[in-house]
Amino acid sequence: MSSPLFSIIVVNWNTWDLTFRCIDSIYKFCPKDYFEIILVDNGSIDQNIKKIKSTYPNIQLLINKKNLGFAKANNQAIKISRGQYVLLVNSDTEFIMKSVLQKIDQAFKIHSSIGILGCKLLYPNGQIQSMGRNFLTFKELVKTQLMFKDFFRKFLSSNHIKIFYTDYVDGAFLAIRRRTIIDIGLLNEKYFMYAEDMDWCMRANLSNWNIAVLPSVAIRHYHAQSSIRNFKKMLYHSTYNIARFNKEFFGEKVALQCIHVIRLGMLQRVFLSLLRGNELYKDYLRAFIDTRNLYLQIKK
Repeated sequence: MSSPLFSIIVVNWNTWDLTFRCIDSIYKFCPKDYFEIILVDNGSIDQNIKKIKSTYPNIQLLINKKNLGFAKANNQAIKISRGQYVLLVNSDTEFIMKSVLQKIDQAFKIHSSIGILGCKLLYPNGQIQSMGRNFLTFKELVKTQLMFKDFFRKFLSSNHIKIFYTDYVDGAFLAIRRRTIIDIGLLNEKYFMYAEDMDWCMRANLSNWNIAVLPSVAIRHYHAQSSIRNFKKMLYHSTYNIARFNKEFFGEKVALQCIHVIRLGMLQRVFLSLLRGNELYKDYLRAFIDTRNLYLQIKK
């Protein structure tokens, strides 16, 4: 059996409806001889295994008894994948256009220094969610957490038409060369959820691979549907892993400063949520309390 050009990996955790929609969209818009799909179920409660097998008999299915985290689940699939490229696709994404795989393949062939490619991620309303990101260093966190850089960015239209370089791309849609994986290794499983994409891109960058965004490829992203049910848990894990990332690449002192900044941002959002009359203040306040001992964990 010949190897496919792409190994598309989807990790599901209690998002079966979205997962079905995601896989349907891949088959709708992508040539079947271009890819294989490896689906990893990360210990979902809402079991739909039989339905998945009957609806998509050609996909490879890996079933975990418990949630092993985003990085480990993807690594399980990468280890058995056969494609020249690996494409990580969140279960809450949806292909909305043709020639996605062809455009990625062409970009990799033209730009031999690019090891990782992302796309234009869109919210369901068509607004741009992201087109590449800056590493969440201390300076960047000050801008995003205390100066609300992301809030103002959504009002700006992107002028990017051609492929361009960036620090890192979202793991919601991340294409990587097989050669790059061999060079830098698998995803870091120390990150249970969040920041594993940033870590992977940093390691690629340090190994002289470029990270780029292909604006001509647009993907709809329903955004954090598996974690939105427990927002305070998402805040905790993202804070911890951003600090872990900074400790890994910039040192313990910087990591501790990052925790300070993020927690100050949580307090700001407590008051903003109260002013707006929404219930998110409870999650921000709970996360602020829960993260008070992160300093000790980062020092370990």
